[in-house]
Amino acid sequence: MNEVKRTNMFTLISFVFMQIGAIFVLMFVLLFIGIVGNMMNKINDIQDFLTTQLNDTTTLMIMSQAAILIPALVYLFKYNGWKSVPFKVLGPVKIILLILLTFCVYPLLNFISLFSMMFVEDKIGDTAGEIVDAQPFIVGVLVIAVMPAIGEELFCRGVLYGSYRKVSKGKAVLLSAIMFGFMHGNFNQFIYTALMGMIFALVVEITDSVLASMIMHFLFNGTTVVYMYLPQLVEKYKLDIDISQFETTEDLEVNIEYIVSYLKSDGLILIGAAVGTVVILYVFALINGKNLLKMFSKEDEDIVTVESEIHGKKRLVTLPLVFAMLFQFMMMIIAEFFLN
Repeated sequence: MNEVKRTNMFTLISFVFMQIGAIFVLMFVLLFIGIVGNMMNKINDIQDFLTTQLNDTTTLMIMSQAAILIPALVYLFKYNGWKSVPFKVLGPVKIILLILLTFCVYPLLNFISLFSMMFVEDKIGDTAGEIVDAQPFIVGVLVIAVMPAIGEELFCRGVLYGSYRKVSKGKAVLLSAIMFGFMHGNFNQFIYTALMGMIFALVVEITDSVLASMIMHFLFNGTTVVYMYLPQLVEKYKLDIDISQFETTEDLEVNIEYIVSYLKSDGLILIGAAVGTVVILYVFALINGKNLLKMFSKEDEDIVTVESEIHGKKRLVTLPLVFAMLFQFMMMIIAEFFLN
């Protein structure tokens, strides 16, 4: 079995594991805690901690992230996949550019999310809101920002993109981004996370480091976390900030009138953000000795294709990957129309 076929089979198995495997991970963790707790004669204290500190939503979020990270680590170690995952150290200038890029991309993706809310429910907003209401700020950052930045990036930009780019860098950017969208398991997140995945793959290709996408992923999710915790932080630290202008997605009734009003008030910001995103990506590539317009040129693709043909890797989309997409699409329908 060549690498691409193996990766696609891994993706199918992983998507199934992400849906049902979290339950088994939770059972294993609770069993481990019970054994250790009995050995330490502190099982009651540990159970009390779990009961009071972790509500159901938080626990499920942690387990779902574990169900993403564990398969990725197993694959990378079993098949020596670390060779395809670049971990080049990033200097301060590159980190600053990543921060600027994140805050250019953020309003664009936020608008896409708002637009999709005219048709589908904001599932992740509800989930994140429950975590914010139940957990302290540091737990929210860990669960919503840190864990996804590590696990999801190792899975999508490490395993998937690292394998697919050996066949075609351009197709790898697109396909790994689509799978990133499917991985989130709901219609609201699908489009904007797919676009986010394309940008993450681009910065990995530009910097030769998956740390770049991890940093952007953390900053994007972390910004959302701070935004959601802002009322609590303002009250706790007596900050002189007017929070009446901030709305959460739970407060919004998104319709065509709201979208038109949003475009009238923030349209120029969105245009500036789009231009800024392109300019920063172009400059970023130049700093790294690359040309963004030529990174996916026919010459570069031909070099990759010759290498892929030597190893017998030609097609990126195989039957297991199609099944993985169909499986996630079915789960997205169930989540949208049959689960509250």
